[in-house]
Amino acid sequence: MKTDKITIFGIFEKQKRYLVPIFQRGYVWTLENQWQPLWDNIIEQVDTLRDQTSRNAGTVRTHFLGAIVLNQLPSTVKQVACSEIIDGQQRLITLQILLVAFRDAVSDLNNQHLNSQLELLTHNTAVEVKPEEHFKVWPTNAYQEDFQTIMTAGTPKALTAKYPQYWHYRKLVPPRPPIIDAYFFFHKCVSAFIAEIDDEQNNTSSAVTEIANIKNEQALLLYDAIARHIQMVAIELEKEDDPQVIFETLNYRGVPLEPCDLIRNFLFLYAIRLGEDVDALYKKWWLDFDVASGASGKFWKEKERQGRLFRSRLDLLFFHYLGSQTAKVIKMNHVYQEFCDWWNASPRDIERK
Repeated sequence: MKTDKITIFGIFEKQKRYLVPIFQRGYVWTLENQWQPLWDNIIEQVDTLRDQTSRNAGTVRTHFLGAIVLNQLPSTVKQVACSEIIDGQQRLITLQILLVAFRDAVSDLNNQHLNSQLELLTHNTAVEVKPEEHFKVWPTNAYQEDFQTIMTAGTPKALTAKYPQYWHYRKLVPPRPPIIDAYFFFHKCVSAFIAEIDDEQNNTSSAVTEIANIKNEQALLLYDAIARHIQMVAIELEKEDDPQVIFETLNYRGVPLEPCDLIRNFLFLYAIRLGEDVDALYKKWWLDFDVASGASGKFWKEKERQGRLFRSRLDLLFFHYLGSQTAKVIKMNHVYQEFCDWWNASPRDIERK
């Protein structure tokens, strides 16, 4: 493995794509557990930057966000260079949503420098490429349409028009995909931060100009904190490194991998090694597990009680299927290992199970 410290600017300023492999799970970060703590970290970094700048400190302390693990993919001269995200897709997708929400929130400031910097970090400008190659990050299949909408909508109003909600029995329905809610959260946070100005300012022309200047200063300070003073560790895999083993042993900010996530990873990597068309396999056999609708959004991700605990319906499907295939009493927390043992016990056809 090759390891480097890198800022958010360093990750996204290149003409490069970060692809989420088809075998990985979807987007699972939430407001309470990840978005709000991330925003709190950013504001702490803004305060540190402001304080150290006022004291003319020579070095500004950076905030460490975590690690990402990447696997470089081959590409032609006509393609945008790309890497698979083995670990860190939640971070990279969230950061792109944050940056595009930032871009949209400051668009009316008419700050050409800021607009061009945010465009650089959210859009590959290479010509004569496929439309999806303009996106810095490319999620797994079930989230691609939602992600494209976020990146191109331009305003919360335009996004709301495509993802309307209404109150029904004290609940908002229909449920929005989490990456859509992430955009609304970060757009609101950025807008509120930029608007933190003296409420006693009057409406004279000089006061209006001063308010505009303060908003621009606030926006530039926030951009500097995010792009230049938040740091991650980027780990590039080498030929001898096994992406599957690494994927199975890494988690994201306290969101553990469920048995169905690990089984999905196992099956699609198995198919890749056999030279199968994984996109076709995904659409034929797995797409419904990701997109089938239920009362709270995703049918197979909804929780059902199993003993004292709640498990996703997809985990329960594998639990009961393995019990029927092996005629064994299986423990829920051993589902993935039991699946691997059953799969490896005899030759398997990837489509015939």
